[in-house]
Amino acid sequence: STYALSLYQQGKAAEAAALMSALKPETLRTPQVALYQAIFLLSIGQAEKAEEFLALSAKWPMLPEETALLERAGLKRPESPSATPPTGRASPAE
Repeated sequence: STYALSLYQQGKAAEAAALMSALKPETLRTPQVALYQAIFLLSIGQAEKAEEFLALSAKWPMLPEETALLERAGLKRPESPSATPPTGRASPAE
């Protein structure tokens, strides 16, 4: 959610991850949402938990800003089948 990203940007990654964990499982497993959960988990040292979300997000073409967030959390962008995001895309899930 946008609120979780706001928390993360305020240095509250643990709160952001907890907020995202409260989402419905099917929502949390969508690639664009999974990407943000992976970033939040990585930022709080939960790399093992983040792996599943990184795998799910690998299928989602990231915006440059999302790639920068992932790198800030300590990882490079996962392999993606496409280099361009779909049109009309919302970021992050709202």
